[in-house]
Amino acid sequence: MFKRINFKNIIKSTNSFNRCKYDTLLGNRLFSTTNSINHNIINNQNEIDLDFNKNNINKFSNNNNQRNINNNNNINQENNESNDGNNGSNNNNSENENNNNNYSNTNNNNNNKDFKDQKEFFQKEFGLQIIKISCIVFLVRTYILEITYCKGTSMEPTIQSGDFIFIDKMSKDYEVGDLITAVSPTSGQFSICKRIRFVEGDRILFESPNGLELYEVPKDYVWIEGDNYETSRDSRNYGAIPKRLITGKVLMRPYPLSFFQEPPPITLTEKIN
Repeated sequence: MFKRINFKNIIKSTNSFNRCKYDTLLGNRLFSTTNSINHNIINNQNEIDLDFNKNNINKFSNNNNQRNINNNNNINQENNESNDGNNGSNNNNSENENNNNNYSNTNNNNNNKDFKDQKEFFQKEFGLQIIKISCIVFLVRTYILEITYCKGTSMEPTIQSGDFIFIDKMSKDYEVGDLITAVSPTSGQFSICKRIRFVEGDRILFESPNGLELYEVPKDYVWIEGDNYETSRDSRNYGAIPKRLITGKVLMRPYPLSFFQEPPPITLTEKIN
């Protein structure tokens, strides 16, 4: 009924089991150790890789920094060269501006000189023309023809106050009835316009402020009166005037147009010879 137990086999089994357990534990330990070693190796490898990467990164960064520094140096050098070029260009521009300014100043000086010369020439020419014109006008007015403005009522109705008259300066033949202009015998500062009534050698009877008087016109003298007998101051007041005071003979009146061909008004002065 009972079966014999073989203790040797049990002991062997036990030893085998223990060995298996030991082997399992040893394997686990070896596996753990191996894993630890592998883990350490991997960590070391990772650290080595990290260090390598860091070194590569640092080297790459250093290379990049060096490259950037070189680029910056190149850029700075180019900027310096550009600045030198700009400075040279600015110097050239300054020289050109100075040359242009000098040229402009020279042109301005030349223009000013030319303008000054032209101005002086114009002033001289203008002055000469003015002198010429003045001389011509003076000669014409003194010896040929003059236009005169009349003022006063002594020659009404033949000549009204405000009329312009042309005077012949060249004529020296004066006759009775001629209208003449003369220097005033009383003041000598202005001209008078009268009509010749009598000439040298005529004996006349006229009414003076002192009453009736008898008068003979001297040689080279003329007796003059105004056409307005009531208001005129003439030879009845200061006597006959010398011919040398006569400045011209009245030719015409431009407006209203008249050549004074009408007969003169009647005078109360009478010729008795």
